[in-house]
Amino acid sequence: MNVKNRLRIEDIFIKNYRSFSPNGELVNGFSGINIFVGPNGVGKSVFFNAIRYCLDWNSFNAQGTYDLKRNFNDPKKSIEIIINVDAPQGKPSRSQLVQRPNTEMPVREPDPKAEPFFKQRTFPIGIPRKFPDFQKPTHPVQYKHICGNWKVIRQDAKKYMDITLPVKCPSKRNDDRIFFDIKDENGALLLEGSDGKANFLFMIFSIRKWEPGSVIFIEEPEVSMHPGLQKQFLSYLKELSQKENYQFLVSTHSPYLMNLAVTDEWDDISIFRLSKDAHGHTKIRLDEEHDQSWVILSDLGHSPADVLHANGIIWVEGPSDLIYLDVWIKKLASDLRRGKDYEIMWYGGSNFVQIGTEDEQKIRTIFWQNKETPQKLISLFSLNPNWAFIVDSDSDKESDRTAKARATFTTINEKKDAFIRECKAKGKYTWKVDPFIEECMQERGNRPKGKSKVEWAHEYKRDVMANNSFDDRLSSTARNKVEELISVIRKWH
Repeated sequence: MNVKNRLRIEDIFIKNYRSFSPNGELVNGFSGINIFVGPNGVGKSVFFNAIRYCLDWNSFNAQGTYDLKRNFNDPKKSIEIIINVDAPQGKPSRSQLVQRPNTEMPVREPDPKAEPFFKQRTFPIGIPRKFPDFQKPTHPVQYKHICGNWKVIRQDAKKYMDITLPVKCPSKRNDDRIFFDIKDENGALLLEGSDGKANFLFMIFSIRKWEPGSVIFIEEPEVSMHPGLQKQFLSYLKELSQKENYQFLVSTHSPYLMNLAVTDEWDDISIFRLSKDAHGHTKIRLDEEHDQSWVILSDLGHSPADVLHANGIIWVEGPSDLIYLDVWIKKLASDLRRGKDYEIMWYGGSNFVQIGTEDEQKIRTIFWQNKETPQKLISLFSLNPNWAFIVDSDSDKESDRTAKARATFTTINEKKDAFIRECKAKGKYTWKVDPFIEECMQERGNRPKGKSKVEWAHEYKRDVMANNSFDDRLSSTARNKVEELISVIRKWH
């Protein structure tokens, strides 16, 4: 990654500013994209305003009633805000502000290069969407920068919003709506159409005013955005961070942005949880292992039923089937993420328990012969509208010893076939494995006595995941079916 012109925040220290403790709070662990979440009133806007205050930008909120005296948590102590950065060679690496009690003007970093440098490389984006800074002659970025970046702005709008902007940059207006005259493909004015699209477009223009490698902090970008547009927006930020070295600090109430950040395999995304301690002081903690995900969602007012973590669910008969299938998908489609793109669950156990307590094979027989089975399965599938159904073919040789046994397994397979037809009628993917998932492996050998199916499956998983070559570990027929399933997963959204 080219870091020659990159500016990146490394840590921020805030002391005695509004809801921050007089003893100070250090925030570190920053990545390319940083998501700040928490309920209303815990200090998200205060945190962002502290950054703005240190960099001599105005406040996001409370413009009409803002009182400098209220900035002091303890009126007898000084405010101190320090932003340490990884800066290009020869540039300031710190922006520091000290505001003493009973003084109107803060004391900033004495380096005369620091303030204009940081102000030109860090930019706040707030709501509502307006463009007054394009017109101010004192602003470090003028209208000409928009014209200079018009080509890439058009590319971004087309790629992420499917909006075709005019080839020529629009004329500068005297008001704050520089794109007022831009129309969509239907002739409607963009800024008078979808607020969500107008907001996304505003973000693109605001970010592209600044050179790659800059720091952008954004307050609640999800305003008016459809969830699908929010996902596109996070993808947009990810591409800008990966390819052009932008760093983003984003405050949000959106579970979609947070959940995407949690499940994304890219490791340059950080989530910070904001809360208040017993003294009412704002605390900011990095969620390093994502173990606070549901706590964060609860903070936002959500329950588990409000959020579907996976795009779809693959239903298999038992736990060993789950292990095998998960390994195959990981090896054949490493870009798909379990828990985000798909989840695998097994339907056998929970339903078998409802039907009887006899040995597994007898329960399996009763399960598929029971007239309530289809409805029991359908009730499970309703957990997610996107699902696939996988079932073994019950014609194994050990059980196929007598005419009665053959008749029993014929009946079971007829029941399974009928249910599969019902699934297909609903447009759902099905795979009847013949005869068992375990027999899709090549050169596996027989399961040793005393070792359970699950233990045997875990051993296979360890072996395959440690082995770079996978070509000889799965039969060609099974591989084709798994690839079919993968194509189905890719359509889930």
